[in-house]
Amino acid sequence: ADLKSLVYRTVVAHGGAAEYDAVLDVYRRADMVEEKIRAMTALGAAPTAELRRRTLDWALGRGASYAAGTTDGADVRNQDVFYVILGVSSSGAAGRAETWQFVKDNWAVFDAKFGEGQFLLARIVSFATKPFASAAVADDIEAFFKANPCKAAERTIAQSLEAVRANAAWKARDSDGIKQWLA
Repeated sequence: ADLKSLVYRTVVAHGGAAEYDAVLDVYRRADMVEEKIRAMTALGAAPTAELRRRTLDWALGRGASYAAGTTDGADVRNQDVFYVILGVSSSGAAGRAETWQFVKDNWAVFDAKFGEGQFLLARIVSFATKPFASAAVADDIEAFFKANPCKAAERTIAQSLEAVRANAAWKARDSDGIKQWLA
């Protein structure tokens, strides 16, 4: 069981649409929630922007990945959406940027689904914002939430901004030394 997450993620990351669909099928056939979480998080490791976008759209119950016949058109439960966000945002620099843009572009949907004091919105905001290491992105995050206040995630936003700015400062201070050490 401990290796399944790694195997699913590796299959998706180094495969194409067929491998992606195979892991999506694992998600749909799984009886255990833990297995579903492994599969849905792995889908975020897709190697192309198109498949990563498909994953993000699927989390909100739209696009080519959702299952027909489910009650609301989505087969990702609301309480599991943050796992999909985590999967894509942790897939690398491109996935991180795509996730943050997706959250911004769909903020009204996220806020309507999760905004009323639910902890889920704070998790989504954290996974979509915290992994960055750029002062410019920190400024973008701050400006976005200044224009779109989010009481349910105020503390998370402040923590994310602090982490992103600390990461940016560390990167600026130590990146040359790390490059030399690795060379």
